[in-house]
Amino acid sequence: DIIVEKPVSYSLTHVDEIRKIAKSTGRQALCAYHAAFGTDVEYFLRHRESLEEGMGRLVSFVSEFFDPYMIDGVLLDSTLSLHGSYLDSGINAISVLARIFDPDNIHCSSFRSDLLLATTLSSDVTYRCEDVEGRILTDWTRGVNMKRTELVYEGGRILLNHTKQCIEKTVDMHTEVITPDTCGNERILNQYSNMIGYIKRGEFELFSDDIYGILLGRP
Repeated sequence: DIIVEKPVSYSLTHVDEIRKIAKSTGRQALCAYHAAFGTDVEYFLRHRESLEEGMGRLVSFVSEFFDPYMIDGVLLDSTLSLHGSYLDSGINAISVLARIFDPDNIHCSSFRSDLLLATTLSSDVTYRCEDVEGRILTDWTRGVNMKRTELVYEGGRILLNHTKQCIEKTVDMHTEVITPDTCGNERILNQYSNMIGYIKRGEFELFSDDIYGILLGRP
């Protein structure tokens, strides 16, 4: 199979062409949505029932992916191929949400074509996941490396801290920090190791056109 680093393209036509070429050679083209396979995400999915017990209904979410790609007001040269913060960082947020919610029921409520410009340094976009409305925020200008997804319930919140590889559960102003076993590895190594494990087991279900369709406003 062929694993392509994201972003594959800013065009759904290009994404579909890549998949067709791969299929014609008997291969499958997969996009490396590594953020979706972080240790914190894996722990939440395995223990979701117990973590959500007594929390009530899930009412909103915020997924934030901030990267320190601007220094002293100058954008790093390494970002030139990333085509803006929404396409590069937003797809990480969507890939995480696509493991928490049904991907077929994730829709962008406020898509604008200018989000796909290479000059997009930050974005704040509304999404509806199943019957829950929330936001995806991206930013390259703050000089911070912060990636996290907060799930807000009637009775508290659960924060998946993708950067620190931990989970924070808050109920009645009390916060419990849960740190899964990271094997002493950096988050990127754990994310890719988990993702490769899914691919080897034939369980990798986040296909390029599904996630990119959500990102690019496909109905």
